Amino acid sequence: MSELNERGVEDSPSGVMELAKDGAIEDLEILGELGVSFDGVDMDGNDAIHIAMDHHQWGALEVVRRYAKDHDTLDGEGRTPLEKLLAKGYLNLAQNFVDHGASVDFKIATEGGDVPASIYYLQSGDKKNFDFVIDNAAELDVHDGDGRSLLQLAIEGGRISEGMKLLKYGADASELKIFGKNALIEFIEDPSKYDLDEEEQMALIAGLIQGGADVNVVDGDLQKPLTVAMEEGSLSVFELLLEYAEKDQGYVWEAIHFQRPEMLCLLLQSGLESDIRNEDGETPLMAMVEQGDTRAAEVIKVLLDHGADADQITASGQRAVFAAIAGRRSEVAQVLIGHSSGADVHEPMLYPVRAEFRGLFGKKGLFDWYCRNVRGLTPLMAAVLTDELDVAEALIKKGARRNQQTQARSYPIQMAAGMKNVKMQQLILGVPYDNDKQERQYIIDLSDQRAYLYKGGKLIKSSRCSTGKSGYRTPTGVFVVTDKQKHKVSNIYKNAKMPYFQRFSCKDIGFHQGNTYAGFLSHGCIRLPMSNAKFFFNNSKVGDRVTIRR
Repeated sequence: MSELNERGVEDSPSGVMELAKDGAIEDLEILGELGVSFDGVDMDGNDAIHIAMDHHQWGALEVVRRYAKDHDTLDGEGRTPLEKLLAKGYLNLAQNFVDHGASVDFKIATEGGDVPASIYYLQSGDKKNFDFVIDNAAELDVHDGDGRSLLQLAIEGGRISEGMKLLKYGADASELKIFGKNALIEFIEDPSKYDLDEEEQMALIAGLIQGGADVNVVDGDLQKPLTVAMEEGSLSVFELLLEYAEKDQGYVWEAIHFQRPEMLCLLLQSGLESDIRNEDGETPLMAMVEQGDTRAAEVIKVLLDHGADADQITASGQRAVFAAIAGRRSEVAQVLIGHSSGADVHEPMLYPVRAEFRGLFGKKGLFDWYCRNVRGLTPLMAAVLTDELDVAEALIKKGARRNQQTQARSYPIQMAAGMKNVKMQQLILGVPYDNDKQERQYIIDLSDQRAYLYKGGKLIKSSRCSTGKSGYRTPTGVFVVTDKQKHKVSNIYKNAKMPYFQRFSCKDIGFHQGNTYAGFLSHGCIRLPMSNAKFFFNNSKVGDRVTIRR
């Protein structure tokens, strides 16, 4: 020690500060081993740590740091050593200080007052120093002068990666609002505002939930996060939220309202009921039948997949399949019919038919007449009477009986004929109905009094004929051969014989053998010479089209 004294070095705090200024590392080590205090301050309020730093004596700084008791003393300007090191970007030195007890929860003086270091670095965009203090366990529950939390400031400032880091380290998101809105709802509704792709959106929402954000909270507009996810149509977000949401039957109705079949499926898989009724006594399936569009059909399929009753009675007083057909909601009707748990395709309509049901199709037409007057209308008959060809085809494919009759002994083929629907008649008769798939076709020219048979588009036979006389004119239009009788006897015209009879569209007209010598002779039928009547009979099939023209 005498050697140090001879060189003018005091064994005192003043000597320590002088050596720190000069960077005398060895001498500082000697004073330190002698137990000299390293915590004194000069007239400007700076201790040996600050003096070494201010004079860029980095080697001396390490010695002083080891012997100083307090690593958070403020210099004359109110700055801690750590603040000064971070300001210079000396992260390694700063880490040494933190590792030996320096606090990262210092405050930085600004014109507006002292600000927690984490908030200061966040708002100034100093990501390196923000990451440093947060990675070194800075206090997360800090607020600015307006009471905004560090997490709120990060997110509202668009610094999502910093916000994610805060959540990772345990920031509290239980009461978090972003610009006055529930944080979860904010990021469900408008991730683009923060330039988030789907993966980033999902990660942030998951972080908020882990941070305590409540997925069951009701926001100011009375919406829950899961409801908002349905409205926005974000399936991935919905799946994430559903893991934490309380199971509420109301969500089923919301999925119905927004027509989200995929989300409805997840809700039903979670244990919610498919046939839950609302306050008006309506089930989801009933609501979708009434809605009637493509998305409604998709929703109905999901409901049926999860046990909904396809044959429930709707507000119209009829089963759902009848309501769908009457309302001409073809896609919905086809789902109700085609599903493995679908509607009964044989059970007839309930009678009497209520006005509410008739209102579905306007209370007019042949269908209305049947509804008011005939018991035993089947789904196939309803499809026929509403000209719903695709629905009728779906019913037949499902096994609907084409020969099932009403109590008045009316058949679907007669109804199709009454509707003058050629394709429907052919469908019921079990033959191709597409125009380009007609194997044979008859053409009858009333002006020329001739009949022609075409096969594969080629004329194979023509014949003179005799059609309806005055008062019994043969009608024009397109018809279908609906039945054939080789030895027909008229039950209208005094048991007149009508050999090789082919009936047109269930009417009282058709081909048969008869006199053709004097032009218009018949009561509406098309008479043919014997040989041609026989040829036409042998070369036709039930279901062939017949066009009668002038």
